[in-house]
Amino acid sequence: MAAADQSSQPAQRSTALVYWICVVLTLLVGVFLAADASAGGYGPVAWVGTSIAAVGLLALAGLYVACALGRIRLDTTILAGRFSGKASYLHVAIVCLVLVIGADILIPNREAGSLAVLLPFGIAYWLSHVTAEANQAKD
Repeated sequence: MAAADQSSQPAQRSTALVYWICVVLTLLVGVFLAADASAGGYGPVAWVGTSIAAVGLLALAGLYVACALGRIRLDTTILAGRFSGKASYLHVAIVCLVLVIGADILIPNREAGSLAVLLPFGIAYWLSHVTAEANQAKD
């Protein structure tokens, strides 16, 4: 049993490292969003879009931080009901992703700025499935 725990340590460190990379990439998208906003020329609707996108980016970064620290897993069910089905942290991440990309529509001259957030989300999505399969094989 102890040998199995020792062999999983490098895998857990690698998983945490990849989640930290997702955090950095997500926050980098937020930095570019803030730099674009500080350039000026935004109307009220654009500022609403920028605010919504910033909140969504911070929520995604928070989810990735929690995953990197081992506090949550994206495949963990957080809401299970008879009529609602199952909702997991992955569903929360998808809602945040759609919110960020949808809010980007409100920002003029920024057609694809928040699409860059798809890269860290794709990595986290892939990683959540890889770790879920590894956890099922271990059980």
